Amino acid sequence: MQSEDDDLEGVAFCGIYCDGCFLHAGKIADLARDLRRELRAARFDRAAEALSEVPFLKAFKGYPACDEVLGALVKVRCKRTCREGGGPQHCDIRICCRNKGIDGFAGNARISGNARSWKFSAKGMEMHISGI
Repeated sequence: MQSEDDDLEGVAFCGIYCDGCFLHAGKIADLARDLRRELRAARFDRAAEALSEVPFLKAFKGYPACDEVLGALVKVRCKRTCREGGGPQHCDIRICCRNKGIDGFAGNARISGNARSWKFSAKGMEMHISGI
């Protein structure tokens, strides 16, 4: 039988389900890494420079910024769930919930217990901000 703690493991204090989050899944980071690797292997920076001289391909002048963004996306991953210390390290919601001894904000109320019915909502964020 699964305990309530097991139910909460994949749910962040704000109500977001970590396993459904692109940061935790890492798919975007993996794709960015692979694309950046391929572009570098092809020395696409040189091709982009040449292509940028073609009037309808001027957008390639921005290729260095694209490479920089891909590099940043590679780092956008979260290997641990919120309750395991993943996510933003100074998350005010996590700090607030731990200080108040509650499991999180979701829906219209502070809650403790089974997370299966949790749904992220702006109301939970509003409750955190208002200090409820």
